[in-house]
Amino acid sequence: MSEWGLGRVEGEGSVEVYVSGGAVAVRVNIEEAPRFFEYLLRGRGADQVVDLVTRVCGLCGVSHALAAAMALEGCLGLEVDERAAELRVAMHLAERVKSHLLHVFLLNLPDYMGVGSAIDLWERRPGLLKRVSSALASSARAMEALCGRTHNVVNLRLGGVYKAPSREEAEAVKRYVEGARRVLEELLDEVLPSLEVPCEGLVKPLLLVHDPGRYPHDGAAVLLEDLGGSLERIEVAGYEAALEPRQERGKNAVVYRVRGRAVVTGPLARFNHAWDRLSGETRDLMKRHGWRPPLRDVRQGIVARLAEVHDALVAIRSVLESRNWDSYAGGGRAMPRRAGGRLHCAYLVEAPRGVLYHRYTLGEDLRVESAKIVTPTQLNVPSMEELSAQALAARPPAGVGDVKRTVEVVVRSLDPCLSCSVHRVVLEA
Repeated sequence: MSEWGLGRVEGEGSVEVYVSGGAVAVRVNIEEAPRFFEYLLRGRGADQVVDLVTRVCGLCGVSHALAAAMALEGCLGLEVDERAAELRVAMHLAERVKSHLLHVFLLNLPDYMGVGSAIDLWERRPGLLKRVSSALASSARAMEALCGRTHNVVNLRLGGVYKAPSREEAEAVKRYVEGARRVLEELLDEVLPSLEVPCEGLVKPLLLVHDPGRYPHDGAAVLLEDLGGSLERIEVAGYEAALEPRQERGKNAVVYRVRGRAVVTGPLARFNHAWDRLSGETRDLMKRHGWRPPLRDVRQGIVARLAEVHDALVAIRSVLESRNWDSYAGGGRAMPRRAGGRLHCAYLVEAPRGVLYHRYTLGEDLRVESAKIVTPTQLNVPSMEELSAQALAARPPAGVGDVKRTVEVVVRSLDPCLSCSVHRVVLEA
């Protein structure tokens, strides 16, 4: 048995590898304190939830706020007008850009450039650092203008948004995203031709939000696609019943299988399933560099992330060019005073890392009686373990260093947001 701490991930984790005869088993441990977010929401009014859940994750605050808002709006009968819905899409995509840029260039890319860290990469390729810094700065400015802040956003509310951008702010965001797109295309021209990503069939059944007609954002059902290509649709009302939790004694993280199987959720699932719903500009760009679906190995997720960044920048520009935002106040609807009975409100959103689920039970006074949040990382951890073991068994490593590198590349390629696995639940004995 070998155990070590994980590097270049968000949060604190360790890995245990067990080898017995020809069998290999891998366990990913998440060493984080419980945050009790679901408990903190109990007793809060429904109108407080959206602002509170943006604190769950600095990177994915828009996704959490959006999932909560759409769950509550659905069961309270609050309609969101078209312009507010479009602004929310732009906010959601700006978050996807920010999250993917950080993931690709600070965590994942050093694995494929033959260096040990992002610092080593910047020392070897200073021009690359300059362009990545420029793209990240543009992304941060777009987040501030659209979402109020770069992290833990503050601009979503029940029924709409708190503030729409002025004409000047919308023009500024368009300049930011256009600048980021040009820099990204330069980065892709530099990075993709030299990117040596393994393809050895490390993949599991794919899970994504069912959002027909557009590249996946949100919906009231998920699609579970097995390796043979058959699809199962699971409605949001039955989603919790499809989840099989696992919580280790003495640990705070809870992870899930879906229908008893480890799944892969996130960019690779979206890219493979909804390639034809990416913008034509993005598809042409990726094809020019030799990439198109299906991606057959989770280590190729870096390609899907880069494609999604480009597509999101194109889509944000389109949203902002579609209207004059000067006269728009941002929507928002008055809350009903009382519910007709207990309400169960649930919805699904594609966070940058994959399927995010929020469910709230409201009492007649419209206060939260219970809440449940299932994050993408909770779904991806079982696949990290099984695919790492598969990689080690298929190509026996040369030593401990090789074991570490093999496992860490799988973890960082799939979903390094370990903190988001810490959602403690009480399990039956």
